[in-house]
Amino acid sequence: MAGLVVKLSRGMTITVVATAMSLSALAAPPADWSRIPVHTVKLFYPGQASYDWVTSAAHKRGDRKVKAGFACLSCHEADEAQIGEAVVKGGRLEPTPIAGKTGVIDLKVQAAHDDAFLYLRFEWNTQMARAG
Repeated sequence: MAGLVVKLSRGMTITVVATAMSLSALAAPPADWSRIPVHTVKLFYPGQASYDWVTSAAHKRGDRKVKAGFACLSCHEADEAQIGEAVVKGGRLEPTPIAGKTGVIDLKVQAAHDDAFLYLRFEWNTQMARAG
């Protein structure tokens, strides 16, 4: 299990990209993370799809919605695992996937704050390197 804890001053905005690296805590987190609610986010293997394909009739469910400005989640919410597993197999959404990659991982997110800081905790299972 890998994890990351980030300490921010109030008012700061961040974008965090969770990567499969193991880091020590970057801040003094709350004494008991088990009391902080956990929200799970599914992260799927990112494939490549051209805008031409996404707006074509071949993209059966979404071509009209994409053209109208809807986000992918308007059709694909809760499909993350299915999409990730399809992408890692290769094909139209990813012609050259990285061999052995998992299609989807669960990212556990927790947030807490005190008077001065916002604490974010991210936790996920990592893939072990395969002996060659």
